Amino acid sequence: MARIIRTTINADFDGNILSANQEQLKDDEAGTIEETYLTALSRCQACGKPLVKVEEIRGRCIYCKRYCCYICAGICSICGCGPICGSCRDGFPEKGLSVCSNCLPALKERLVHQDQLLEEKAAFERTIAVYNAQIKLVQLFQQNKGPISNVLARITHSRVTRKIARLERKLKQETGRGKRLFP
Repeated sequence: MARIIRTTINADFDGNILSANQEQLKDDEAGTIEETYLTALSRCQACGKPLVKVEEIRGRCIYCKRYCCYICAGICSICGCGPICGSCRDGFPEKGLSVCSNCLPALKERLVHQDQLLEEKAAFERTIAVYNAQIKLVQLFQQNKGPISNVLARITHSRVTRKIARLERKLKQETGRGKRLFP
């Protein structure tokens, strides 16, 4: 009986086996040839994805030192350091942004500052709306020159006063509510 075995091994630069392919031919010399193919794959240390080629590895994570594949490896969106594996990444997954632990505090500070600026802008716009309503009220009083216009001015005055009161109540209710913004 003749047996031929061919093994192909893919390893990384440290000598860790990524995949192994084995082909086996058996000939019983009675006309029967048996072929067997076996494939053993290694998995990404960070995400567990099966790896076949060395090119699929992007390097070691800068935090946990595990090997990362092309799927789970990322880099910091701010300073560009990496690779960072999927379990060590921080950031904003809905935007596809990752940041390293060195850049995350600065990013959070910037977001708090942006939130404060947006709140101040919204408060300013509400204040301007109240002042515009008051200016319209003053203009109505200046145009008041007769009994019919006096009645109309009073009706308009009461409407504008209610609108101003409503705007001021909204202004008081909305202070303290802030929504977090993401980059």
